[in-house]
Amino acid sequence: MRRIATVLLVLAAWMFPSFGNAQGVEVGTGLICDTAEQVKQFVTAFNGGVGNEAALQAVNAEAKTNACGVASIAYLKGEKVGAIRTKDGNAYIHQVVVVGINVGAGWVRGAPMVQYTLFLTKEEEA
Repeated sequence: MRRIATVLLVLAAWMFPSFGNAQGVEVGTGLICDTAEQVKQFVTAFNGGVGNEAALQAVNAEAKTNACGVASIAYLKGEKVGAIRTKDGNAYIHQVVVVGINVGAGWVRGAPMVQYTLFLTKEEEA
């Protein structure tokens, strides 16, 4: 199970593959953090050669809380708050408002919560 989780982290950490609906709510699985700066810290650690799990642990240890993680969420995409170069290309850091989370047994709605994530850009946009 731990190996599967690590593989999923590698595949999901850089981008939320998403699809929308009429209300603008999108769903995806990927990195979410409490602040844009923590997203940058994660990318810096990952670009420095550590794996996803080690990068998450480093950011969370510095924050002294579980500030970053990987989750399947329903969200509203907010404003672009930064840009950063990843191993996979250029990415924009966006604010997202999480309105639901998949807990494995299904989706749970919660109070809207502001988080930050990465969206890879197309090279011609970068």
